[in-house]
Order: sequence, then structure tokens, then C-alpha cells
Amino acid sequence: MRRLSAYSYALSLFAVPALLALTAYAKPKQNTARPKEAPVDFRKEVEPILEASCLICHNGANKKESGFSIESVETLFKGGSTYGNRIIVPGKPQESMLIGYLRGKGVTQMPLGAPPLSEGQIQRIEEWIQQGAKAEMPPPGWPFAR
Repeated sequence: MRRLSAYSYALSLFAVPALLALTAYAKPKQNTARPKEAPVDFRKEVEPILEASCLICHNGANKKESGFSIESVETLFKGGSTYGNRIIVPGKPQESMLIGYLRGKGVTQMPLGAPPLSEGQIQRIEEWIQQGAKAEMPPPGWPFAR
């Protein structure tokens, strides 16, 4: 049987116990599954993005050729003359033409003549649509409800 050198002997005395101690105190592997998304609040998170980027062209008075207005929740879901109610398909962002327009996939990228929305903004709108595109209606008789 071969004898350990002094270096190997010292290594086995200190390194092996140190490795055992480190593995004993290591944190357990965390679950990497994505937690359930918090519901996206239309009034606080989606509406401000649409108002800032889209309302200048897509309002009741100035709907351009598309006939699409985001002036109210009703007109937003009604869509325009081109895609109608396919503009937002609750639960299906991949079928919602709004996402197609915001990404410029197969259609003209919106907002036209302005910088595109950030990826984070588009993802937030996609999450809202994926979650069912819920938007509370303002109380009747209260036009400036927020």
C-alpha cells in the first residue's frame, strides 16, 4: 500500500472536513417555478400606458382610418373597423391584435411616428390580456372616476 505524502495527508485532514461542513450548511435548492402572477390592475397599470402612447390618435374625435378609440373601456374592447373585437381577446394575447400592433408583427407597429413601447410595457399589457383583460367600469354618472 502506498503512503500518503505530507501534502496529501494535510489536504485530507483539512479539505475534506471543510467541504463536508460547507455542504451541511448550504441552503437548500429553492423552487425555481415562477410564482403565480399578481393580477394586473387595468386602471393603474394598463390604462396609463395606453393613454400616454395611444390616446392622441385613438380618441373619439380623432380615430384615424381604423375607427379604433381607447377613449373608454367600451370603445377599447369594441375595437375598430379593421379587427373589431379581435383587438383584445381575453386570455389570448397571441390572438389579440393590440399586441400585434404594439410589436409590429404582420401589421404596422404602433404608436405610429413615435417611439415604440418598452418591452416591459408590452409584457404588462400581455399579462393583463392573459389574465382575462379585466377592466372595471367607472361608476355611472361619474365621468372622471379613477
